[in-house]
Amino acid sequence: MIFEVDQSANHIVWQIDNQIFYGKLAAYVFHEPKAYTVKATITDTSGTTALTTTITATRDTNRTKTHVSTSGNDTTGDGSEANPYATPQRGIQASSAGNEVLLKRGDIFDTTSIISINKANMTVSAYGAGNDPVIRTNATVGFTIADDGITLMNMIVEGSIGQHGVNFITDIENHLIHNCEIHTASIGIHLAERVAIDPLPARNIIVSQCNLHDNLRSGGNGYGVFGQADGFALLDSIIRDQPTNLHGARIAGGSKVVVNKCYFTSRNDQFTSLTIRGGTSGTTFAKATISECWFENVTKFLPQEVTFDEDISEIELINNVFNIPEFSTFRGIEITGTDIKIIGNAFIHTAQCILLKSHSVKRNDTILISGNRSVSDTILTRGHFFVDGSGDNVTVRDNFHESYSNNGGSSRAVKLNGTNLVFENNEHYSPNQAGSWTPFQVNGVHTATLSGWTKRTVGDFKKGARFAFDLGNRWLNSTQGTAYTMQRFAFN
Repeated sequence: MIFEVDQSANHIVWQIDNQIFYGKLAAYVFHEPKAYTVKATITDTSGTTALTTTITATRDTNRTKTHVSTSGNDTTGDGSEANPYATPQRGIQASSAGNEVLLKRGDIFDTTSIISINKANMTVSAYGAGNDPVIRTNATVGFTIADDGITLMNMIVEGSIGQHGVNFITDIENHLIHNCEIHTASIGIHLAERVAIDPLPARNIIVSQCNLHDNLRSGGNGYGVFGQADGFALLDSIIRDQPTNLHGARIAGGSKVVVNKCYFTSRNDQFTSLTIRGGTSGTTFAKATISECWFENVTKFLPQEVTFDEDISEIELINNVFNIPEFSTFRGIEITGTDIKIIGNAFIHTAQCILLKSHSVKRNDTILISGNRSVSDTILTRGHFFVDGSGDNVTVRDNFHESYSNNGGSSRAVKLNGTNLVFENNEHYSPNQAGSWTPFQVNGVHTATLSGWTKRTVGDFKKGARFAFDLGNRWLNSTQGTAYTMQRFAFN
């Protein structure tokens, strides 16, 4: 379920089942049948307000279970555990809406046909002991989600020529993909984009504790997640090791996207971890909260590339770690939009932490950059920038930027153009002045000092490093952080 506080506030903290989330949007999977307390604490200039509600999750214990195993028989089977069907599609065909189709763990199901889950409120999952069942497809799609309220969980989907691991058609809603591993020949999870004859995208989809990796389209880009949705959450998941130029997750058009406690990495230096942008011409995107994630490649939030006539608005990036080596895509965040909040993030070895990218048609407006830490103890040949670009009504407050090495290029804490630029209580440290280094460049004017920025001494270096380390450890202790070995970082 996706929750929203629809009001402007600089600090919103959710508590759901004793877990903490940040930002206007939060999402949670209610696995157990019980009452859950959902609390949102909102802090703004007028003070603090707490909103509380109770969600009662129930489970239908009378659902019919249909069993499928490679040892079964589609003709003589009856779907019982003792006499299962042989193929997933036969199990779905024999079941009614609202029931469960269970595939036997340890089995590998080879298929040349798309498996269509086309009955509302159906769950497709696993039974028995051992490894989760494998769908090894030679079809264009592994699973197609074709009705409302579908749950797909405890599954491995792989394929060498398939286009999509899991494909959602348009105009359906309320789905859960949980604890699945997906690696196919193009797109792990595909969310069909709206077209003229079917103007509604899929809605209210949660992807939780999934591993999306090695999705490769021959001769083109591959994606972990691709498409358009109104209400989409990617939670506690890994998007990794994509071998071609791609986006780990790319959402084009829609609204209400939540990405929380996810890990994005790739062995390809042109990889884009996360892209949110306008869809087809005239389509806007509004409302996204990206929090407590670990990124090893750039994130982008942009209008559609060709016309830039769409709006990107209400984007929050909160308490994320950007641990980005100096690749060609050397930025942490690249963004064009309005009403943007970049709060409490850690940037590690990131040559250009934040780029406010404006265009002739679209310009950044109403940006808050607050409480972030940027640290680097390596030589960055491109230099080291904290915030770069242009925009109006930009507030840069309570940030700490430190460049602890002799950077090979130009390095600045600030390089901004715009009107109503506000700097308050920021700190920076850099012992060396290589290249064309000056700490600040505002509206084309280079300066060694800037009101709202204080230069610190060498003893303050660990202040930013400790912040980043603690934030990284918080992620490592999350569900997927403990399940996947990541490269830890250390500072002297």
